[in-house]
Amino acid sequence: MNKICVYLDNCCYNRPFDDQEQVIIRLESEAKIEIQTKVKNGEIALVWSFMLDYENNQNVDSEKKSKIFEWEKYAEIYFIGTEKTAEIANIFVQKGIKNTGFN
Repeated sequence: MNKICVYLDNCCYNRPFDDQEQVIIRLESEAKIEIQTKVKNGEIALVWSFMLDYENNQNVDSEKKSKIFEWEKYAEIYFIGTEKTAEIANIFVQKGIKNTGFN
């Protein structure tokens, strides 16, 4: 059986820490937690990336940062980027997408 692979961006990892009074935030948090459960149970393969490392390292809340980094150990795939990734990023920058200084 092939597993579904899922990549959660940094916003997904931070969602459960957001104000849960808003219905949409609460629903998104519940969906993320359901995905986490499936990852822990081995039903879904988690993908991690160099970009998650970079973005999470920018987190000023050390407790949140630590809790998010705990998910890296569940990753079955780690995307490190390629020359093609850099080429695509440069195209975005040329089109006016802000360069965050990540090289």
